[in-house]
Amino acid sequence: MKIILPIIVLLTIIILCIIIFNNNIYFSENFVGSYNQNTIEDLIPTSYIPHNPYLYKKSTEYEVIDVYKKILNRSPTSIEIELKVFLSKDELTEELYNSYEYDRLIKIQDNLAINDIEQTIAQRNLNTKITYLYKELYNKTPDERLLMTLKDCFIHLRNDPYLFLVFMQSKNYVKFESEILTTKNLTKAAILEIFDKYYNLLELKILAEDKIRSTGGDISLSVQTTYTDFDNIRTELTNIINEQENTSNIAYIPPTTTMPITEVPFVPRSEIANTEPTITSAEMSSNMADILKYLNSSSNANIEPFTNFKQSYGGIKNVYDITKVGNIYYNL
Repeated sequence: MKIILPIIVLLTIIILCIIIFNNNIYFSENFVGSYNQNTIEDLIPTSYIPHNPYLYKKSTEYEVIDVYKKILNRSPTSIEIELKVFLSKDELTEELYNSYEYDRLIKIQDNLAINDIEQTIAQRNLNTKITYLYKELYNKTPDERLLMTLKDCFIHLRNDPYLFLVFMQSKNYVKFESEILTTKNLTKAAILEIFDKYYNLLELKILAEDKIRSTGGDISLSVQTTYTDFDNIRTELTNIINEQENTSNIAYIPPTTTMPITEVPFVPRSEIANTEPTITSAEMSSNMADILKYLNSSSNANIEPFTNFKQSYGGIKNVYDITKVGNIYYNL
């Protein structure tokens, strides 16, 4: 009996420790193993949050601690403080009111009416943001069932706007939405199963970081409409086809006059050179003397007289050597 009692006490202590430890993990947002569970309510590991060098601190550590204690009745972990200082106090308040941890917490509290009002406001604001983004991307409003699923995905992705944006802009999103809307028993576990079917967290992180770099951290520049108005395209194509049909019915009228074409015979360069007049050296010397006499007698003071006949004549030779125009013979 003396041996059994200490064993019972020891087992009781061990069981209590396990319960407390699991309880802390269950409520902590840093539970990296939660992603292995089969529910969309489990948050992704913090290692998949994209790096954003453009973030700046909007709250102090004490403000983050105060908000956690007020809403979740607990102090944040060190990693939670490190992540949440980049949110304003209002942003953090709204995020915690929308968290699943808060959902579980209010079920055991007495002041449900007050808490329900605050949570309703937070949920309304989040639904408004998701609806706006969806309309910008797909030019339509999501129905209630889809909106609730998108909200679950947003929270599942740790409320990261860039992760959620690339999730919405992914080429697999249409398939994801189609399967969500056609699934009859859409449980939280089913949503996560469909999510894992079409998305890879590492790929989403890489795409989100590329989006951050390309926009300089401005989320508003990342929203680009992917919706295609097929009715408008169909109308434009119909108009083009009708125009082509109308054009094909017009009778062809040949031109009344034609431009005469004259063929120019080909003359070899050698024959052209032989037909040019030949200038003798004496004629060239006489012409150059007249030109120099005219230039030297010019009244323009800016014109420098040509005193070197041999240099001037050599310049003409260089021009001929380069252009090969004419048939000039020279003797210097």
